[in-house]
Amino acid sequence: MAFTELNMFSPEPVQGMLAISDSKRTLGAMFKPLAGSEFTTLKAGDPVSFQTGNSLIPLVRHLNESDADMVGLVAFAQDKVSYTDGDTLEVNLTGTIVHMRTTSAIRRGDEFEGIGISIDDKDAGEFTRVSIRGIL
Repeated sequence: MAFTELNMFSPEPVQGMLAISDSKRTLGAMFKPLAGSEFTTLKAGDPVSFQTGNSLIPLVRHLNESDADMVGLVAFAQDKVSYTDGDTLEVNLTGTIVHMRTTSAIRRGDEFEGIGISIDDKDAGEFTRVSIRGIL
């Protein structure tokens, strides 16, 4: 998504965008993809886990099916559409409430794709507010 897609007069939710400002808890991190992974880029709303390596900044990679622990979701940033190896980013942590697009109908209190709890009743293809549930 380009910066020009945001309309400041009639804001629409965007995947991974903060839904409730008082809920913001983030961690600054650096993207380091797992060697041989199909996930070589990250975008807002992608789930991430910690990655091993030498760095003063916490390293994260795209969460894969074998990971047990999700750190959080990549935070939406107006100036960056996607992240590649070595890019710094913010990760939304547990308790942060963000907009996520539904793939099927969901009800308030239902688990949302293993990353958190929906706080809205929404049909497929709509944005719901999700309270993130990660390890931090």
